[in-house]
Amino acid sequence: MTVKQGCHFFQLENYEMPAKSDNLTLPSNLFQQLLLLVVAGLCVTAIFPLQSAQIKNRIGRHQLSPAQIEKSERTETLSLQILARIPSLGFANLMADWTFLRFLQYFGNDEARQETGYRLSAQYFETIIERDPLFTDINQYLFTSVSLYSGQPKKAIALTDQALAAMSPEFPPQSYYIWRNKAIDEFLLLEDVEKAIQSHLTASSWAEQSGDPEALAVAHMSRQTVEFLKTDPDSRIAKSLAWSNIILRVVDDQARQFAIDKIEEIGGEVTIENGAVRVFLPAEDDGPTPSPSQEGN
Repeated sequence: MTVKQGCHFFQLENYEMPAKSDNLTLPSNLFQQLLLLVVAGLCVTAIFPLQSAQIKNRIGRHQLSPAQIEKSERTETLSLQILARIPSLGFANLMADWTFLRFLQYFGNDEARQETGYRLSAQYFETIIERDPLFTDINQYLFTSVSLYSGQPKKAIALTDQALAAMSPEFPPQSYYIWRNKAIDEFLLLEDVEKAIQSHLTASSWAEQSGDPEALAVAHMSRQTVEFLKTDPDSRIAKSLAWSNIILRVVDDQARQFAIDKIEEIGGEVTIENGAVRVFLPAEDDGPTPSPSQEGN
């Protein structure tokens, strides 16, 4: 972070705006679902590039009545309950992939979500993490759908803890980001400063042990954040840095705007340009100003 003309200024690089997922047409018959698990395993690695506006436009062409949406929600609830109970038979990762594909369909259906909300989100992630706790790509969706849209940050953090119990500083790669994201959620959504400090310290420790070239910058940022939280947890800089991280993590414009609004509420100005999030804060006595940083997850 640098100071410019009476303002605090910081920039987070490597910013991407992932779109919400497409509403894929998936079979409701459980036997068909099981047969397609192998297909799910092959397709899940390509699911993110498929999140284009062109495919998403197909969602809006299927208008359903509120009664139909509620019926679909009940059917999906039953499917999730069955999926959570059936044995994996050595295909746990594929079942996690398939459940994630189902979640992407659910999450991307804006029309249905306006009617019923995101109340099933946690059930998808319970199954995914139980089957494959090392599936780190789900983290941004877990936060957006469960913490923000479902209003269940405690549940999201509990699921994150379950996944972290299966991880190590070395594997999966960049697992230290999960600790850092957890710390930010604890600070912003639970307002639990002590837990946030401990999670940041663990993120720093894991980053230093990981051997990842970019990890030292993350370790430094986490230790720096700890100092802010210890001396002034209400610091506008600490909160702006945390919400800026949220801008990087969320997967749709509504959640992204929510984070921007939070920064603006404390007097900040946010600009997004050329792959970077820039935040300007009017100068106040917020303590020492940290150096510039980069974050990728």
